[in-house]
Amino acid sequence: MNRNELLKKLQESSKIKQVRFPRNMDFMLNNQILTIKLHASDLVKNMQTDSASFEGWAIVLKYYLPEISRVVIDWENVEPQKLKNGNASAEQLHYNRFLFRLAKFIETYQWASVKTGKNVPIIPNGLLCNYPTGESKSIFDHEKKLKESDKKISNDEYYLECDYVRRKKDEYDVMNHQLPVGLFVNKVSARVGNAYTTGRKGAIDIWAIKDSTFYLFELKKPDNKKIGIISELMFYTNVIAGLMSHEIMYDIDKVDENYRGFMDLYNAYKNNSIKRINAIMLTDNLHPLINDKIIDFINESNRWKELNVYFSRKTTK
Repeated sequence: MNRNELLKKLQESSKIKQVRFPRNMDFMLNNQILTIKLHASDLVKNMQTDSASFEGWAIVLKYYLPEISRVVIDWENVEPQKLKNGNASAEQLHYNRFLFRLAKFIETYQWASVKTGKNVPIIPNGLLCNYPTGESKSIFDHEKKLKESDKKISNDEYYLECDYVRRKKDEYDVMNHQLPVGLFVNKVSARVGNAYTTGRKGAIDIWAIKDSTFYLFELKKPDNKKIGIISELMFYTNVIAGLMSHEIMYDIDKVDENYRGFMDLYNAYKNNSIKRINAIMLTDNLHPLINDKIIDFINESNRWKELNVYFSRKTTK
């Protein structure tokens, strides 16, 4: 079944006629095996774009088309740009993050594999995660900047983050936003070539702790309805799960400044007090292919159950 035939089948099964495949992603179904192939140009870009979100497309196609018994991930060879100073380029960091995501996806779902002849990526040992070294920008300064540029404040993701935390923080022991999740090898430093994934811009939108549960929120504004919300949420969840199992570490002995509430998170990490992770799609509008049954299907993994990870969805109200 070629790409066009598969799309028609998906439209019929989901009863969503307007759904379209990403332009730069190939699909083929043969003998109950779905092959998804990613283009090199999209492996070095943001993971939330539809053409890079292999996890989301694999999930929805496997759910809507029960004749699919296995999903195979293939990808074009990538040669990221090289930098003269020895540090990894942004392309290399995006590609490394893809390899991390792919390895974790294969580990999570028994029905997923890589194409014959390719190897499941090996994640480096001793990964370290960065952490806040200052407060995030003031919401008041952000509002002023938005007003000066005539942008609509109520539809701005950063404003929505701050507003949600302001309204909901009393429901949790601690709640904050913009938690860094950049990964490094041996040392948290981009200056000496240790960066493994994008570090400065990669951050969890909103996080919270209540009792022994860590809450992870991926927020999208109403007009951002991408399949990529699945990919982003899975990546962040895998980082937090890695931290709580100490497969990923913080390279600090103590926290001197409680920037963005990090001291509470670090103490939970150090004391092994987090026993459950709730990963939440925080949005008023989802991609038409994503619904509660899809989210239930995401949860159907022995690995998620062993890690005590649970995916769900909430609105911003």
